[in-house]
Amino acid sequence: MLKDPEIILTVAMPVETRGLQQILEDRQTLQGAGLRGAGGSIAGTSTWIVETGIGPGPAREMTEKILELGPRAIVATGLAGALSRALRPGALILPHEIRSPAAPEGPGIFPAPTMLATARAAVGGSRISTSTGILLTVDRPVHRPVEKSALARATGASAVDMESAAILQVAAVANVPALVLRGISDGARDTLPTFEGKDPTRLRGQLAIAGEALASPRKLRNLLSIARGTRRAFKTMGFAHAALVPALARTLQDGY
Repeated sequence: MLKDPEIILTVAMPVETRGLQQILEDRQTLQGAGLRGAGGSIAGTSTWIVETGIGPGPAREMTEKILELGPRAIVATGLAGALSRALRPGALILPHEIRSPAAPEGPGIFPAPTMLATARAAVGGSRISTSTGILLTVDRPVHRPVEKSALARATGASAVDMESAAILQVAAVANVPALVLRGISDGARDTLPTFEGKDPTRLRGQLAIAGEALASPRKLRNLLSIARGTRRAFKTMGFAHAALVPALARTLQDGY
């Protein structure tokens, strides 16, 4: 029987669950209560991966539901895009500040200092390239390098996602410690596919995106580059979470 979660890792999409669930021991698919993802344990700590959906709105609603499960901590994880050219695909971002779409230039949300220090020590020991810069949450995808460059100049952010600020805002209201650890899937010079009504979380949307890429050598090269970056990001996140979760569990046990 699946134990109640001590730590919940939130992701946006099923592809992120599939990319990370191999780190779970005694893995089971989450069923019922409107939850999707996988549950199990990491080094003896009951850990669930829960899908929030894409964007701030769905993330906010799902985090409120997640909090009803009584987790001791939440880690917003999954993929992020680089705004800084110093961040390469496969690197991690463990931000000290998360900005929301409503206040992209700050002030932002700050993870609990003790939890952040624990995470930095745990992930730092893995020797994976990790940024502690600003993460910007947006309410629409940032596709083109020129857009990424403009956001970097305007906000000073190192990377971008679409859920983390909403998750941390809801967790803060409930006084549940939360932080962010994401893997970089696309670099600042990469162009994201424009989905335009195609759902990238479903097979039909994936096939449509692939079909467009096959019709354009440039789009195909770009899509393959992002696919490679995504694989690297999942690999490094797996190593990082294997170190992070037991470290967070010890900090919580010591009376955070």
